[in-house]
Amino acid sequence: IFISILKTRPIKYSIIGEVKRPGIYKFEDESDPEFPSIIDAIRKSGGVTEKANLKEVILIRRMPGTDKEQKQAKLNLIDLVLKGDYNQNLYLFDDDIIKISKVKPSLEGDSSLKIASANLAPQSIFVSVIGQVNNPGTIEVRANTSLTQAVLMAGGPISWKSNRGNVDLLRINQNGSAKLTKYKLNLRSQISNDKNPVLLDGDIVKVNKSLLGNVSSGLGAISEPIKDFVSVYTLFKIID
Repeated sequence: IFISILKTRPIKYSIIGEVKRPGIYKFEDESDPEFPSIIDAIRKSGGVTEKANLKEVILIRRMPGTDKEQKQAKLNLIDLVLKGDYNQNLYLFDDDIIKISKVKPSLEGDSSLKIASANLAPQSIFVSVIGQVNNPGTIEVRANTSLTQAVLMAGGPISWKSNRGNVDLLRINQNGSAKLTKYKLNLRSQISNDKNPVLLDGDIVKVNKSLLGNVSSGLGAISEPIKDFVSVYTLFKIID
């Protein structure tokens, strides 16, 4: 006997907690992935909020049988993105429950400049600059490096592809939350939290495309090598 699957059964799941549209969802459209994962579920619910603890995502799964037994797994999406640990992005089963908890209030204020300037801070840090720059990737910079300086150290923005008025800074906090802030890139700006912040270790800077860059991206994909990190872009998609 030969059996082939004509169409997979829709997967129903619940997502609660710190997402923009909590509720009950189904993966049943043609555009949905055939084997949806935790990341797919978060994106379908509109992404996480700024208060989401990405280090502690709970997956609750009903076990087979009539006893209604459940099993829980704690997942760390930060390890998925920054360390490439795909064991943190499990495939979904029918009736799974995803719970994203709220981060604990941080006792630290917004003192990035003071921390970076203090002698207790490391002399150098690692940041990632991706998107429309000439040399995207992870670079080692001094501890008091600003957003503008990091973009320049990554080769600077690609003149006709980059949108200098649309630069994202993604920061993963110690309590497990992730904050996305948008800036306008001004190469003459002095260091300030509002316009040109000091970067911290692990920060990710993304220079977005201009209108012309979007139009020409299809042609560029034929000849340009893939330099950016797919997993990092995934984090942008669930937070933005």
